[in-house]
Order: sequence, then structure tokens, then C-alpha cells
Amino acid sequence: MNVPGYSPWSVTAGEQPTTAYWNILGSNDAAFNTFLSGANLIPGNMDLTAFPSFMAYPTGSQTVTTSAAAVQANTKVYDNTGSYNTTTYTFTAPIAGPYRFMGQGGASNTSTSRLILGIQVNSTVYNGTQNSDTYSSGTVLLEIDLNVNDTVQFTCQMNPSVTMTLDSGVGSTRWSGSLIV
Repeated sequence: MNVPGYSPWSVTAGEQPTTAYWNILGSNDAAFNTFLSGANLIPGNMDLTAFPSFMAYPTGSQTVTTSAAAVQANTKVYDNTGSYNTTTYTFTAPIAGPYRFMGQGGASNTSTSRLILGIQVNSTVYNGTQNSDTYSSGTVLLEIDLNVNDTVQFTCQMNPSVTMTLDSGVGSTRWSGSLIV
């Protein structure tokens, strides 16, 4: 981290720091305080709206097949940085850093199949739990470092080849993501 006004210094074990060193330390404290308060990172001044976070869910049913497809989460519960697109069902990272994503969903069918939920980052899919039954449900959790403009989608698919209908509504199927602060 490059802090304007910071001057590195050191002392040897057992050495009594000189007045000049103590003055540098005082200047460094002031430089750090100015730097951190300007970025709203000091507790009490923390502005969480600057950190990306969202939650979205589908309002209509979605047919799930063997091909991985984005969950059609077209309704936002919250999206404090406007980074989630309800038309493409895609989150685009506005800043680089570590993120946590969670998705959960359920689907009904007439035979035993596996609902496979995943989080897709750019072109790589990370699959979560897979449940096999006439009502399949699952979750996926992913923590990953993203770069600016990396894209993320919540995906679903079935195995074996059976068509299922993904449940809709925030209580059944939803996904969320946030920068880990």
C-alpha cells in the first residue's frame, strides 16, 4: 500500500529511538490517519455502500436441461453499486478483490435426476452440491479473487437428461455476492 507522506524507519533491538525517529513516527501516524479516513476505512467512518454486494432471484419458472445455463434471476433484492444486470443475469466486478458468491435453488421433476448448481466466473464453472431425488435442491458457495470487469453468473443444469423446472421466488432460488471486506 502506498501511503502519501509515510517515511519508513527502523531501530535496532535495545536502541533508544532519537527525537527525529519519534517525529517520523508522529508524521506517519498522521499520514495513515489521513489516508484511511479519506478512503472511509476507519471504523465509525466505514461506508459499506462503496463495497459491491447484491442479491437476486427469478420471478418466473425456468426449464433446466443438461446444458449449463444462467439462472434467470431477474429481480434484485439489493445491488448497492449497480453491478448486477437483470437482463443478462450477470454480475460484473466494479473493483478487484476477493469476493464471496452463494447460490441456492430447487427443482421438481418426475424422475430421479441431479440438479447441478454452479457459479461461472468468465468461462469457468465451479459446481456446488448435487442432489438426486424427485425434488432436487442444492447450494453453491465460492470465494474467489476477481479483477475489474470479470463477469459472474449463477448456473444450473440437470444430469441425466431430464427436463426440470427451477423454482422461482426469493424463498426458493436466489443468489448473492459481495466483496469480502
